[in-house]
Amino acid sequence: MRKLGIALILLVVIGIAGTHLLENWLSQRIPEILNEQEDRDYDLLIENINIHLLQSKVDLHGIRLVPLKDSVNTEVSGSLRDISMSGVDLMKVIFDKKLEISELKIKEPSLRLIQKNKKGTAQESSMAFQLLFQDIISRGRSRILFLKMAMLNFLGMWIAWLELGNSPI
Repeated sequence: MRKLGIALILLVVIGIAGTHLLENWLSQRIPEILNEQEDRDYDLLIENINIHLLQSKVDLHGIRLVPLKDSVNTEVSGSLRDISMSGVDLMKVIFDKKLEISELKIKEPSLRLIQKNKKGTAQESSMAFQLLFQDIISRGRSRILFLKMAMLNFLGMWIAWLELGNSPI
């Protein structure tokens, strides 16, 4: 009976240690997956990552967008307060090095659009933001996208909106 108790305690300790090691490894691996595409336009620099294994959820905090390519007409820079990914397929992250999620929430993006060409059109400006979000979304597979409380600087004016809800991708 005593040996069974020791074995159970040992099993629990190994399980907790294994979970902690896996979370640490995933905290390093996920930023690598997010920034490994050769044709991406932006690097995502992540300040803090929280992994919730039992909930299949990953929270990224303090994300800074770093442009990699010099655009001729427009440039978008800024930060995202949080990105929350739920329904993360951890087996694909571990074995296939792919990020597949059910839901992606981008919270409080603060973005600045710089038009290098003074004769730039509103369509070019809109396209710059579309390409930015396309670049972020293309780093994995997601079924639902949320965007909450956006702050944009466009031609020196701060534009804010709150969009709640979801849209299938």
